[in-house]
Amino acid sequence: MQLYYHCLLYLLIITSYAVRCEKVTFKNVTFKGYSLYTEKFKKTISSGSSLKDYLPETTFDGIEFKDQNIPVLYKDSLADLHGLDELKIESCGVEEVQPGSIRNAPNLFWLSLKGNRIKEIKEGVFEDLPVSMLDLSHNLLTTIDSYAFDGVPLLVSLDLEANQISTWNRRWIKNNVLLTRLYMRDNKLKSLPSSAFTRRETLNNTIGMTLDFSHNTISHVDPRALKGVKIIDRLLLNHNLLETIDDNLFLDVQIRELRVGNNKIACLDGDLSKIFKPDIVAIDPNPMRCDCVEKIKEWSKENKKDVQVFLMEMECVADRIRKKTKAISDRLNEIKNM
Repeated sequence: MQLYYHCLLYLLIITSYAVRCEKVTFKNVTFKGYSLYTEKFKKTISSGSSLKDYLPETTFDGIEFKDQNIPVLYKDSLADLHGLDELKIESCGVEEVQPGSIRNAPNLFWLSLKGNRIKEIKEGVFEDLPVSMLDLSHNLLTTIDSYAFDGVPLLVSLDLEANQISTWNRRWIKNNVLLTRLYMRDNKLKSLPSSAFTRRETLNNTIGMTLDFSHNTISHVDPRALKGVKIIDRLLLNHNLLETIDDNLFLDVQIRELRVGNNKIACLDGDLSKIFKPDIVAIDPNPMRCDCVEKIKEWSKENKKDVQVFLMEMECVADRIRKKTKAISDRLNEIKNM
């Protein structure tokens, strides 16, 4: 009998220790449930480690946490979410997402962790997820593991807008063969390397990629940066520090739209037929020399292709007026002093 009580006491101590060590992800947080974008319920978790324990017996396909306080998504906190299509944890102060925190969600299509304070994405965070839409925008990301997105093979859209990423790692999307939309706007990128977007294979052979790299500090794009990409719908490089466009950049690429306005382009010295290969070219405005603006206008007229240079042309007109006005003013001063 004494042995029995000793064993029971030992078991109680171990159980108590395990409870104390349990990581609590949700503390005084409120979330909403939706079905076909219609709110179905709203619940508050006073203290809990697993979302599934607080889900009601009702039909829903979306869960949203917004403007709550959830510093860490611990392992298994978002596990076993059957029937869930969309999961949004936005503006909740999330600083860390642990590997294994989101798992066994066989229907999860859209995952948003937008507007948090995440600085790093480790390997295994998105392991074995059927997610097609992944939104990590408006965080503090500086570090992403090379294999961070290997666990989302069905990924179609990846949004990394408004982070602190300074280097593009071509390994990130190597195994995302369905990826067609990539948003890197408003980061700290300085260059795009050779084969920047090459994948193991590309299954969406008829759908063009949208590549938004605007509002960075990119001063160099390797001439082979688009190697392996067959079709580009939109390539956005506006609001960067580019001084030129290599005339081999679009070799073997079918491209519909290019935007390179608000860069540092003073002139385009390459083959304009290659540079202006896209169906739509938006190069205006840039600090371009007036002789280069005229060269583009002449090429555009000869090749019957509309390349807008209106703002740059107006700047050239204004510059000529300023020079003429100064010349007249200087001449009048000379006459007065005679």
